Amino acid sequence: MTELKKLLPRIPPDNPAVIMDPVDQPIIVRVDRIDGLFRLAVTDHGIGIPEEKQGFVFDRFFRVHENSQHYAGLGMELYICAQIIHQHNGEIGLVSEEGSGSTLWFSLPDTLHTI
Repeated sequence: MTELKKLLPRIPPDNPAVIMDPVDQPIIVRVDRIDGLFRLAVTDHGIGIPEEKQGFVFDRFFRVHENSQHYAGLGMELYICAQIIHQHNGEIGLVSEEGSGSTLWFSLPDTLHTI
């Protein structure tokens, strides 16, 4: 349970959606309960992630723009989030289209709704 409390502050403040989204576009945070799951999704309208890199975003030290100085981070935030979520029988995923933005989401059994 303590690990989940560490996870929630990472989404959305340290989420790439917040860092990369153009300032004039809204970032949408949605929380739902669906089929016994608690689900949180963060959607941006930013640069998106190329399809060939999407399968790696939850890997340790992976950075979509590895040579860029415009985006901070070591490539650990999403890896850490994924580890915490998986330890609590949850799932994490990404839907993205390059040039159109991304949705990062996670779901957990809603038996944990008391966090």
